[in-house]
Amino acid sequence: GFRTGNEIQRLAQVANLAVVPRLKGAKHIADRIMQKPSSSFSEAVRTLYSGLQLSSADRPPKVVVMTSSIPHEGKTSLAVSLGRLASKGGARVVLIDADLRHPSVGAAFSPRRAEAGLVEVLTGKCKLREVLHRDPISPLEFIPTAAPPSNPSELLASLAMKNMIDILRQHYDLVIIDAAPVLPVSDTRLLSRIADKMVYVVGWNTTPREAVLAGLRLLQDANADIAGTVLNLADMRRHAIYSNGSASYGYDTKYTRYDAE
Repeated sequence: GFRTGNEIQRLAQVANLAVVPRLKGAKHIADRIMQKPSSSFSEAVRTLYSGLQLSSADRPPKVVVMTSSIPHEGKTSLAVSLGRLASKGGARVVLIDADLRHPSVGAAFSPRRAEAGLVEVLTGKCKLREVLHRDPISPLEFIPTAAPPSNPSELLASLAMKNMIDILRQHYDLVIIDAAPVLPVSDTRLLSRIADKMVYVVGWNTTPREAVLAGLRLLQDANADIAGTVLNLADMRRHAIYSNGSASYGYDTKYTRYDAE
């Protein structure tokens, strides 16, 4: 796997926006943004946010998709952390759970599963305002996914999805979309059409290099505008050593929904 941001930049020709440390024993990683705003974790997320703001020469991106190569790279916790950081700074931010096959955004805020969410809005069963929720510890708002649909790709590529994002652009400073991993399914490539920028999360020293490079190529072939990568869950002591001087593509039964396509 990749151990430094420079390695990613050299091999993938994509900027690395931040190196985010692994928090040992932390169950609710994204809470650190609110609990310890001066911690190394919070500073790393702040670096990511700054990198995003500077990634466009004209104006900061409004719609940002967070993705990764495979599961377990920490993209959802990072998306929640980024949303909390930006909202705490005064921006109006909404986080959308668009990982329709394995939704997890709602669980980051409450153990209770939502009765309705993104799928119900896209299928016309609910109004957008009915599925908007407020983070209990920050100004961040979020749209969960209540249950995986039978046609995730069609919903994400639909006109209803595009129209919803257009509405959110008018009312929010930042729209963060937590998307599915790139390699198993095509869902995230479809989302690249409505995103201003994409952030590619890479698990430090765990995700195979060929998986990262293959995922980035898929997004580039889809003409996605990639702001950069984030080297996540890093052992900062070892990272410092590597800076100076085996995961697989498979899925266990917990992720059988990704095998649908």
